[in-house]
Amino acid sequence: MTEEISPLHPDAFPVTSDSTPAVTPTDEAPREPANAPLAQRMRAVHADWASILTLAALALIIVFAGYLRLTHVNWDASAVNGAEGSSGHLHPDERFLASITNDIGFASSPLNYLDTDTSAMNPYNINRDGGQRQTTFVYGTLPLFLNKIVGEWLDTDKDEQGNASTHLSARWIVDGLDAMPGIDLNYEDGRDAFDGGYESNLVGRTLSGLFDLGTVVFIFLIARLLADRRVGLLAAFLYALSAAPIQNAHFFVVDPFVTFFAAMTIYFAIRSAQRGGYGNFAMAGLGAGLAAATKITAISLLPVVILAVGV
Repeated sequence: MTEEISPLHPDAFPVTSDSTPAVTPTDEAPREPANAPLAQRMRAVHADWASILTLAALALIIVFAGYLRLTHVNWDASAVNGAEGSSGHLHPDERFLASITNDIGFASSPLNYLDTDTSAMNPYNINRDGGQRQTTFVYGTLPLFLNKIVGEWLDTDKDEQGNASTHLSARWIVDGLDAMPGIDLNYEDGRDAFDGGYESNLVGRTLSGLFDLGTVVFIFLIARLLADRRVGLLAAFLYALSAAPIQNAHFFVVDPFVTFFAAMTIYFAIRSAQRGGYGNFAMAGLGAGLAAATKITAISLLPVVILAVGV
């Protein structure tokens, strides 16, 4: 009969030199099944493929959304003597923005830009007939300035006959965009269909479509944060098919710009609430500020940012 040691006996659990009780065989951690590494690799491969398929599906949605938003930019062009003509400026807001774009200039210096009484970029400094100045401008200036800068840059060095820009970087972008289906920035005879002034609405329409594509991406990211990637793809697809964004993307109006910055603000506000981080706080605040610079009613996004920071 073997002699048993009582659990209360000091020799029941041998002590090592560092006074740490020795681990008995029964105290060892349970061993994983022999096929555990294989299962882990399979899960990793599945996650990789899921990410690849998600990115591929999102890319297809963006391409589809881009086709719906960027086709026939010069859709309201008038025909003059059988030749292609300029845009009809049928949307009253677009017509007003194009007129202001034509009449503003560039500030002579950063300090001059901040001098609202003399800055050529201030719409209220536009001189009108009778010595009067522009009396109203109800939009934010961010889309106006962006359209003016891009339009003038793409229109650099146009000659007196209105031939295309000789600015190499601008020419490459204009020709690249015009080669895409439906982006009509050049006429068939090679002339530019836009300029840096009243006809810059075609540049503005292209910018509207591109910003709205960015909104598609942010909607996917928001839905993925709140649910999962499948919900994100569904949300992006539904927005890509929505009629109002497609319509607004065919005009130079502020709505696609403010929608993009609002979606950016909401995305980073959610990240701030879930994960914290000064970077997320800063990006949410930046988005809200840019949205307000686009349309003053977007100042209503500021409580969203404050709430996210306080959570």
